[in-house]
Amino acid sequence: MRKDGITILELILVMAIIASLAAIIVPVFQSSAPRIELESEARKLMAEIRDIQQRAISSNTKYSIKFVLATDTLVVTYLDDNNKSQSHHTYTLDKSADLTATSFPDNTLSYNLLGDPSRGGDIIIRNSRNDQYSILVAPLTGKVSLIE
Repeated sequence: MRKDGITILELILVMAIIASLAAIIVPVFQSSAPRIELESEARKLMAEIRDIQQRAISSNTKYSIKFVLATDTLVVTYLDDNNKSQSHHTYTLDKSADLTATSFPDNTLSYNLLGDPSRGGDIIIRNSRNDQYSILVAPLTGKVSLIE
């Protein structure tokens, strides 16, 4: 006669199945982690660019973003009332991502008072495994999008 509950054999069998699945799934997630981190950093960079565009519109001021490839940094400036460039802030990419290239002249993207970009172009970031994302800025609208 069997009582309600589980036997030790059933418990060991379930634990063996869980351990087997974990042995298969964990390496899959670990190998995709650098790509996920790079995509996350690309999305943060997109948000930063969109924020600067919105600041240009809301403050009725020209803003510029200088992409400093050597230090993986963005230097954001704006024009004050005397038409002089003033530093707004800097943004540094996470160490998991490298700012590789831009197609903007002098690696600078500017937004006018209406939020229109000086020109369209792209920014390329990579990780140590050479995974890459391109962030595109549309020439007329300034729409920012991500390309794998």
